[in-house]
Amino acid sequence: MQGANDGLWDWNLDTGEVYYSARWKEMLGYREDELEATLATWARLVHPDDKARALALVDDYVAGRAPRYEIEFRMRHKDGVWIDLLSRGKLARSDDGQALKPRRLVGTHTDISETKRIQKILAEERSQLRAMLDNIPDLAWLKDAEGHFIAVNERFAQAVDIRRDLLVGKTDFAVWPRDVASANAFAENDVLASCRPMLSEARLEIDGRPRWFEIQIAPICGENGVCTGTTGIAHDITGRKEAEARLLRTIDELTRSNTELERFAYVASHDLQEPLRNIVSFSQLLERQLGERLTASEREYLDFIVNGGLRMRDLVNDLLDYSRAGRADGAYQDVSLADAVARAEANLQAALRESGATLCREGDATLRANPLQMAQLFQNLIGNAVKFRRPDIAPVVTIAARPVDSDIEIAVTDNGIGIAPPYLDQVFVIFKRLHAGGEFPGTGMGLAICKRIVESHGGSIRAESDGPGTGTTIRIRLPAA
Repeated sequence: MQGANDGLWDWNLDTGEVYYSARWKEMLGYREDELEATLATWARLVHPDDKARALALVDDYVAGRAPRYEIEFRMRHKDGVWIDLLSRGKLARSDDGQALKPRRLVGTHTDISETKRIQKILAEERSQLRAMLDNIPDLAWLKDAEGHFIAVNERFAQAVDIRRDLLVGKTDFAVWPRDVASANAFAENDVLASCRPMLSEARLEIDGRPRWFEIQIAPICGENGVCTGTTGIAHDITGRKEAEARLLRTIDELTRSNTELERFAYVASHDLQEPLRNIVSFSQLLERQLGERLTASEREYLDFIVNGGLRMRDLVNDLLDYSRAGRADGAYQDVSLADAVARAEANLQAALRESGATLCREGDATLRANPLQMAQLFQNLIGNAVKFRRPDIAPVVTIAARPVDSDIEIAVTDNGIGIAPPYLDQVFVIFKRLHAGGEFPGTGMGLAICKRIVESHGGSIRAESDGPGTGTTIRIRLPAA
């Protein structure tokens, strides 16, 4: 027994003499000659709160009322600190089982101070963990490998309306409807088999009403890699689900509204073309028939009508283009940037020749896009660069392309009049004009149409300029083919 590092004691119950081994005394910080071999030595060193309990157990054991003598108590070390001891003892008996005379109680003292310290730390950690879990709004639980609850937090117990101590040892089938319990068991078996966490969503009846939860189940694995159970947390995402449903409804409503507005704009613009054509045509016919009979004022009035009609015609045509720009009609295919630019260049041949413009291309790319809309996009961008040129310099327009991640970035740069930085975002607003109508012709729709085309293709567009007289770059990102 001395090899077990325990202290030995031998108590003569009839005389009160007690033998304490050297190890027994050493555990308390004493030399062998420092303590008397009496019960009073023990009584003096034992903690006052533990003394009566220990002596009562001795009486019960000796009288046969207790099956064994085994008890924990505290004793004062020589340096003044209390140490925890486990005391075990037996009555000394003869070979035939009779108590020896005089009666002797023989036993050991084991220092369990370190064990007690660790137990205290673990108890505090368990208490802190429970306090933390009980103060989160999520449902949390711990299960063994067979799916029996080992522990749950207070929110879980409240949710299922079962006391947490009554939940221990039960499975999901005692808590949830059978379909939910079966799904949980299936998920837990997958987690145990793979030793990997699993994330899922489930609709559960909580507090008398349906709630959506995001459930994460994780394995509990030992050092040998064997999974011994699972732990889980269910986070209430009902608010998120309801918000998602509202958002989807709003998107559907906006989509329907936008479709109706596009249809209205298309139909209205289309139906306006015929009366506008009549106004312009008959005004011009009237001017030719009356000829010299028109006064100067009357001729001026007719010019106002014709010019107004022509501007309205341009506006209607741009509205039609804007309406069409939001609808690719599924006609997506691989489009060469060079082909789209060449088509735009051909449509602008007269304007390019008249202005003396130079068009430069740097790099090529293949886009997944509607080819007609790509041609319109670059026709508008190149046309804008030519229109907003400086009067003393021939326009130079450069179109450069480079891959960026899974997209193609296209920069259309000119040497024109530039844009003041505060107005860079406004150039894409429908009908927005930064100059007087007589200074530069147009309806203010060109870049708005470009923005609509680019965004309908899942891309982005922005304007860059250092200010008036510095030129402008329109930077576009579109999905690559």
